[in-house]
Amino acid sequence: MNNIFLLISVFAGMITAWVYLLLLKRTVLQIASGKSSVSLITGYFLRIAVCVICFVAVSWGNHIERVLACLAGFSVVQVFSIVRAGRQSDFIKGAQKNGNKS
Repeated sequence: MNNIFLLISVFAGMITAWVYLLLLKRTVLQIASGKSSVSLITGYFLRIAVCVICFVAVSWGNHIERVLACLAGFSVVQVFSIVRAGRQSDFIKGAQKNGNKS
């Protein structure tokens, strides 16, 4: 039964990271379009709230191994998205057109 909860915690972390990245993308697009700072601050606190709610729900009952499993799932999605973004040639070309010479 404990392994099932660990697996659920990993998936909860992965879903949380996915939602976090979608909200982050939306916030970055709002910055690019010149939206108001109120919506940017709201997006920031919304992303933080999603992460805190997930990690508190997973750790309910003082289970550190579930929190670590959730963090592992969160980290896997973050690393995967960074690798995926680095492989997209449009992503790199867009950064070079905007003056970022990396």
